[in-house]
Amino acid sequence: MTILSERRISTRPITIIPEHERSNIWEHKTSKSYNVNDRVTATQALEDCGLNFPVELIPKSGHSSVTGTRVDLPDQYMIVGHYQNEPVYYGDVTDRYTLLEATDLALLLENCSKQFPVVSAGSDKKGKIIYFVLYAGTSEVAGEQIENHFIISDRRDGKGRLSFRFLPVRRACTNGLLFGLSGRGFNLHMTHTSSLLPSVHTFTQEAVPNMLAQQTSTLAILNKFAQCKITPDQANGIFERAYPYKKLTASSNVGTDAFQSEVLANRAYDSTQLTHLESRQLEFQNNQQQERERQNKKRDYVQKLYNDYNQSFQTRNLDNTCWSAINAVTELQDHRQSGDSRNNAIFSPERVQPKTNAFDACRDLLVTV
Repeated sequence: MTILSERRISTRPITIIPEHERSNIWEHKTSKSYNVNDRVTATQALEDCGLNFPVELIPKSGHSSVTGTRVDLPDQYMIVGHYQNEPVYYGDVTDRYTLLEATDLALLLENCSKQFPVVSAGSDKKGKIIYFVLYAGTSEVAGEQIENHFIISDRRDGKGRLSFRFLPVRRACTNGLLFGLSGRGFNLHMTHTSSLLPSVHTFTQEAVPNMLAQQTSTLAILNKFAQCKITPDQANGIFERAYPYKKLTASSNVGTDAFQSEVLANRAYDSTQLTHLESRQLEFQNNQQQERERQNKKRDYVQKLYNDYNQSFQTRNLDNTCWSAINAVTELQDHRQSGDSRNNAIFSPERVQPKTNAFDACRDLLVTV
């Protein structure tokens, strides 16, 4: 385990970005935001954002060199969206794929959005992903105001899913405290199979109690984080899980015992091949070193943010807690990453996964501490 104190950490203080200079994680140039008092519904937001464009399945075909004609490929389709009146290719699927039009999704969410109004809606990757952000009021965690949101997103590329996810936002710093990528107790994911429409219909019929149950269980965990005191080593463990070193892919044996044997076997008779193999090994080692340096830099940065949060939380006895650690990771991911401005941050695994990892690490500590 790499101990943070063993690495060089800059002593330059970090100033928390003021609230008026921050934006919510879902805000993007391709989205629109609404005042909660306007009570915007899903169908209204869909039309206002221009997300009601058609998406269709088009049979795939190819040119036959034997017959000289185009031949349709059986059970093979392309997903094509007519985004801003231009056809955009989203992905390939088979006949088992069930397409959910945005207009149908908005209608299914209409009653739910009357209780939980839409505060933002938009798309990513030219409509490949569409989403709605619903506002579900405020709660309190560790004596602080938390704004509750539900994000409904549909990824229409043949690989993604329709997702309902709970996102609590700490109002004092606009930190989106969690936004899971994989299945969690506060998330629901549905695949685009024949059971999609019945599943969505059933869920939306019971959406309000389901969402409130998700909200209650998640906020209860966050309150436990605020009560869970941790040691410096445990904090270090959270940050190491949040920013792990990338491992070798299964397809690469560079750097393994098998690769070393290959180098030794060729050492005696083929200096050219040896040079090639050693070049691959050197490249691999350089890449690994760069990866470690990138992750160490993030660990150092989040450690400094953690120290800042500990100082500000000290008067309320919230310092050195999982609550402080999860806020430090979220601060880095939501407000300290440049990212790719072309894509929305809430759909970027690089931005989301560290928060999921940190949340899981903190939840594991609830059992052991």
